[in-house]
Amino acid sequence: MKKKWLYSAALTGALVVGSIPLMGFSSVSAAQGKIQPNQITLESGGTSVPKAAPIYKGEPKDGIISGTAGCQPDLHEFDKSISGSHIVFTAGIEEVKNPTDAVNFVSSGAKIYVEITSNGQKVTEVPFELHAMPVNGEVKEVDDPNTGLPFFVSAVYLNGDNAVNLPTGDYNYQFKAKDEKGRVLDVWVPKNHKFTIIDSSQTN
Repeated sequence: MKKKWLYSAALTGALVVGSIPLMGFSSVSAAQGKIQPNQITLESGGTSVPKAAPIYKGEPKDGIISGTAGCQPDLHEFDKSISGSHIVFTAGIEEVKNPTDAVNFVSSGAKIYVEITSNGQKVTEVPFELHAMPVNGEVKEVDDPNTGLPFFVSAVYLNGDNAVNLPTGDYNYQFKAKDEKGRVLDVWVPKNHKFTIIDSSQTN
């Protein structure tokens, strides 16, 4: 599921002028297969679960998977009382077709973020990292087993040392791609862009 809109040529023109310092991102023609700033298209990312698992096969439509009870797409309620509870967000870029494209995007200084809001106010913005896993004792970038494409992940922990302080309640989220100067390249708002935090230890 891709985002529903693109920036107009007028908005992206400024991005082309203030180009990302990446070989080919702004100075090499599209005919050479490089990504231009106005071509960044955020979309739902991968699942990072085995393709053989039929329940989980396919990309999460809302770019969100459970990080508490395993990788389970499109769960939107999370219990912060469970030890290690966290939310895994996944995002892809339509124009990133192979590991080289993904590494080039990362090395450009561009970054994807998940922005979390409550009652219309920004609560936090958490960066994504290119998906990687241990392979034969070495951490390597690993493509989505369902699509074969690189994707990006962000984990928001609800308790523990690295926790983001999210009180119980409802939240909204969206994904943003920014260049190295913080200018927004693209935004993707999932159709179901809400999740809820509960705390079962506080219920009677």
